[in-house]
Amino acid sequence: MNDTLRNNITFGFPYEHNFYEEVIEACSLKQDISILPGGDLTEIGEKGINLSGGQKARISLARAVYARADIYLLDDPLSAVDALVGKHIFDKVIGPTGLLRTKARIFVTHGIHYLSRTDSVVMLREGRIIEQGRFDTLMKEKEELFNLISEYGQEIQGQNEEDEVISSPNMVETYEIDEANMNPNTEETSRSPRERRVSVASLHQRPSLMTASNKKDVVEPSDTDALITKEESAKGKVVWPVYQAYIKSCSAGAVSLFLFLLIASQGVQIGNSLFLKYWSSLKTTENVLFYLFIYGCIGIIHSFMTIIQTIVLWIFCAIRAARTLHEKMFNSIVRSPMSFFDTTPMGRILNRFSKDQYTIDEVLPRTFSGYFRTLFIVMATAIVISYSTPSFTFLIIPMILIYSYIQSYYLATSRELKRLDSLTRSPIYAHFQETLGGVITIRAYGQSERFCRENEIRLDENQKSYYPSISCNRWLAVRLEFLGSLIIFGAAILSVFTVLTTHYVDEGLVGLSVSYALSVTQALNWAVRQFCEIETNIISVERVYEYINLPSEAPLVIADNRPAPTWPQNGMVEYQNYSTRYRPGLELVLKGTSFIVKPKEKIGIVGRTGAGKSSLTLSLFRLIEAVDGKIVVDDVDISKIGLYDLRSRITIIPQDPILFEGTVAFNLDPFDSHDDVEIWQALQSAHMKNHIAKLEGKLQAKVLEGGNNYSQGQRQLLCLARALLRRSPIIILDEATASVDVETDAKIQETIRTEFNWATLLCIAHRLRTIIDYNRVLVLDQGKVAEFDTPYNLLQNPNSLFRNLCEESNEFEYLMDIATKKNHTSKSK
Repeated sequence: MNDTLRNNITFGFPYEHNFYEEVIEACSLKQDISILPGGDLTEIGEKGINLSGGQKARISLARAVYARADIYLLDDPLSAVDALVGKHIFDKVIGPTGLLRTKARIFVTHGIHYLSRTDSVVMLREGRIIEQGRFDTLMKEKEELFNLISEYGQEIQGQNEEDEVISSPNMVETYEIDEANMNPNTEETSRSPRERRVSVASLHQRPSLMTASNKKDVVEPSDTDALITKEESAKGKVVWPVYQAYIKSCSAGAVSLFLFLLIASQGVQIGNSLFLKYWSSLKTTENVLFYLFIYGCIGIIHSFMTIIQTIVLWIFCAIRAARTLHEKMFNSIVRSPMSFFDTTPMGRILNRFSKDQYTIDEVLPRTFSGYFRTLFIVMATAIVISYSTPSFTFLIIPMILIYSYIQSYYLATSRELKRLDSLTRSPIYAHFQETLGGVITIRAYGQSERFCRENEIRLDENQKSYYPSISCNRWLAVRLEFLGSLIIFGAAILSVFTVLTTHYVDEGLVGLSVSYALSVTQALNWAVRQFCEIETNIISVERVYEYINLPSEAPLVIADNRPAPTWPQNGMVEYQNYSTRYRPGLELVLKGTSFIVKPKEKIGIVGRTGAGKSSLTLSLFRLIEAVDGKIVVDDVDISKIGLYDLRSRITIIPQDPILFEGTVAFNLDPFDSHDDVEIWQALQSAHMKNHIAKLEGKLQAKVLEGGNNYSQGQRQLLCLARALLRRSPIIILDEATASVDVETDAKIQETIRTEFNWATLLCIAHRLRTIIDYNRVLVLDQGKVAEFDTPYNLLQNPNSLFRNLCEESNEFEYLMDIATKKNHTSKSK
């Protein structure tokens, strides 16, 4: 939830300091909070975008614990954390001595070393319970669970001694949850929501939120400490370049043709009226059919011209402009640097693509058309009346000046109200998207009513600008109707005066002028309204062009500096005194980093939270650019080549796997570069072949948005298959097997070691067992390279940070054994 870290944990429940402190300590969040500039008042971005996977898991667990429920459903909450943190959380929260010890806990886990400390074990396979009972009983029966642990029992090696320590009541601090009634619908839930602001990029590089509101339970950052850029809007009149941009997107030729047809059509309509006046002045009934034919032809010509101008308006002007502006805005946003998304709520972007784009699609063309039509009608009316009643000129000129004054007076207000309406609509979209994304959590915690109220309050804020615009519109209508009545009255008086003072008068022409005077009120009113609507709605073009002119990433392709088609052949990566930050004004996240990865080396990357592991991968893809130094891949400085040439040659398997709506085949091979045989082979290597083969449609089986019809582990396996198909010379793994069971994990690790033997592999790891047999380990600390050597050499150094991490994992003996075997094997080669 886009709110402070504290409010993400309390989640609508009253803030109780002592219990809150117990919860964050038990969920191992103390250290994370201590290094944040704003502590637990640091704002979290939308969908936790500025959090690591482990931090998201721990905050979600803390939220659950703080809710003080009676039954807890824990879906593998420890898969995204390292062994030490997992042990701490199990001891202090989930285990027999944890905060939840008096609660019913259904604990889904792939960590088989936790099973011995549970009350009952339920083993599932393909949706069915295959074994159930106490851990020691099942082990004595020597069936499914026994076989699983026998085969993958190394994971619990060294845990016996640990369990003995944990089971000692004198060695563990215990916590008791207060069983007081915790009704979520208390004073806390009735607080006024605000427009929350997103903070992304590095959580450890955020401005401080040192001040809190006066509310007891809810902490809101002040505007001066906002973590994202505040949405700005222009002031005053819309500048002419905005109109020029819209006309250019329509095509100036099409606009000119439309105006010509509009003028010609209005001329034909006036000619039709004059012909009717001429016909009625003939005091004869001869040639009636001839005059009817002429009158009908004029009407047909007018209708034909109206059809043509409508086609020109919508097809060659409106649709073309809407498509052009949409494509430009879409391309601009897609090519924007990550810092833009770090500081911009998604609701703000959706507002441009929904309301503003709708205005450009539908409202603006009708408004322009209506304005020019009524403008020419007013001009024609004024000409006809002035011709028949010349003295009418002395009335119409001051009236037009008065109309212009009222129009400008009204426009100054309506324009700003429109901008306020656009600004206050963005929080509605942001909250709506956040609510839909977290609807399961919202319902589970009984917070539906609170989120509905927040939505209503945001709607009310929007209506505060929309309702005055309606009132202003009524204010304008009253004055325009009054002025229109004066024009009709003046035209009638002047016509009578003309008849009385003129010896000869054309009765038909006078009648025509009076008839036109009766319509001039509506025409003038509509012309003024439409002009104001143009000025108001052109703001949507102004807002779209703001996003069209966003700063862009580096070029996709630099034509005169493209790498060879086979680059990188070897996969050698060299960081040379490399420093970077997420965006200007923030501290460096990598500081003078220098190291060399040899071709086809397997490198493990480790470090504590905030060490710079993720920043390292972002820098290799140039999602963040260098402040100093450079990265060289196979003798090519990656800052000198296009982003397409760089990113298309490197593959990443992320911790949060990404799948797109479509088919399995599309997600694995979106460019149809491989045949079905190769795809099935990749699925087999990723251990997903059997599952996909059972689906209806097989490779053409549907994948829902975000891959929601697949488990987290299955999505990771599909991403692994995608990487196998691409066969990139450089592959990055970001804890890619965190959410799979131990059996699948073992198979995947084997696949990585065999199928990726042709590639340079950089693996970010929390579970040290996954990288202990790699060629070398890179240890990062506070954005710097602290250690870089073979696992064996690092473990031999008693002062090594890597050795310290291994000792904290409670698997030191096992890790040392594997590293030693790997070292002996390497020497023998």
